[in-house]
Amino acid sequence: MSFSAKGNKNEDKQDFSPIPAGDYKLALVKAERKESKTPANFYLNCQFTVVGGDYKKRVIFAIFNIENSNEVAQKIGRGDLSDLMIAVGVGDLKSMWDVKPLLNKPFKAALGIKTDAQYGDKNIIKKYYPSSEDDSSSSSSEPWDDVPEKPKKKKKKGKKKKNKE
Repeated sequence: MSFSAKGNKNEDKQDFSPIPAGDYKLALVKAERKESKTPANFYLNCQFTVVGGDYKKRVIFAIFNIENSNEVAQKIGRGDLSDLMIAVGVGDLKSMWDVKPLLNKPFKAALGIKTDAQYGDKNIIKKYYPSSEDDSSSSSSEPWDDVPEKPKKKKKKGKKKKNKE
C-alpha cells in the first residue's frame, strides 16, 4: 500500500511540522514491516492521519518494535500495539504483522512533541484510547498490564478447615 498526494503543486507539499500537544482523533492508514539496522530486529512503521478538527489530514508517524533483541524495546512496542488494538476495538490479530483490521478505525490519542536534534521536532503518540472516552485519565492500564499473569493454583487434597483461635 502506498500513498501519494495528487493535485496541484501546493497540495503536494505536506506539512510535517509538529502539531500542538494534546488529544486528537486519529486513524491508522498505513503500516509496513521493516527490518532495523540491527539484523533480526523488526518493527512496524506506522502512519496515522488526524481525522478531524483544525489539523485534519495531518500525518503522525510511530514505530512499534515487535521483534527486538532489546527486551524493553520489544515490550514497549508490543504494549503500544496492544493499546492501539484496544483503542480501535480489535481484540485479536492473526499475526502482529497483519494489522489490516486496525486500518481506518478512529481512536483518540494523546500527542506530545519530541525534540530531535537530527530531524527536528516531531509528534509522538503518548497514549491510545477509544474515541468514545471523554477523559483520557479514565484508563489506567500500562502496556505490560494487557496480558495478566495467571496465578498458580494450589492443589487441594481435601476440604480441611483451619480452626481460628
